[in-house]
Amino acid sequence: MQLLRDTLSIIKFPISFMSAFAALLGFLAAGSPPFTGAGVTALCVFALAAGACALNNVQDRALDALMPRTGARPLPAQRVRPHAVTALAVFLIAAGSCGLAYLSPAPISVLAGFAAVFLYNTLYTPLKRKTQLALIPGVACGVMPFLIGWIATGSGIFAARLWGLLTLFAVWQIPHFWLLLLAYREDYRAVKIRIVLDTISESAMHRVLFLWAAGFAVVSLCALFYGGPRNGMLVLLVILNALAVPPVFAACLALRSDARGYRFLFHYLNLTACVIIGAFIVDALMIAANT
Repeated sequence: MQLLRDTLSIIKFPISFMSAFAALLGFLAAGSPPFTGAGVTALCVFALAAGACALNNVQDRALDALMPRTGARPLPAQRVRPHAVTALAVFLIAAGSCGLAYLSPAPISVLAGFAAVFLYNTLYTPLKRKTQLALIPGVACGVMPFLIGWIATGSGIFAARLWGLLTLFAVWQIPHFWLLLLAYREDYRAVKIRIVLDTISESAMHRVLFLWAAGFAVVSLCALFYGGPRNGMLVLLVILNALAVPPVFAACLALRSDARGYRFLFHYLNLTACVIIGAFIVDALMIAANT
């Protein structure tokens, strides 16, 4: 069981799974029934994301050893060796890339996969230790799984629906980064990583977070107008999910502006994204089942 837990930690399973989920949405949003290859494309993106996360663990092992939150991870705790994790990362990235190359009618999907790995491991990972501008390649990397799923169908990249959904993913990720930094501020400060509170006050950060959460709610509602779910119950779910975001953020920031409150909002924001993605995917599968 320890080996399984360590493996899931090394590949950052929640991030890799979410990436596959986003790629599946991209494929279904761009394609048409019967969506042949959707599941395998998502699996390839999972492999790419898992490989990039494994490589990130190797890159961050010295830093992780200095922070209580990450010190028990497999590499800083020396339960596994760096060269073994590096080999796993190379295998997963190669497997995901080869799978996309074999399945996709658009070779550019493989290039997009390499671009995602480059953004995450070559730009975001080293830059996050030096500047808050690391957020830019971080967000760019975060929207890549959806883009890979989209172009894996052979669809063009100038569709309004594509850019609308990419905007949704980008807007979701920015407060996601801020909340993580706020929740673990002492860990980051201990290793001299700059956080947003080094630039503005916490009360000002609360206002920014609320406004961004409200913006995310608006973008979520707009998703209904560029090819969102058609099923009435799923439309209602997306609307209620979006409308709940601003009051939840307002209440939590007012009542509990501590590490636990920030962690709650972090997980809540992830849940709202899963609800939206899930609604789109279920709707597409329902349409496919009826054709």
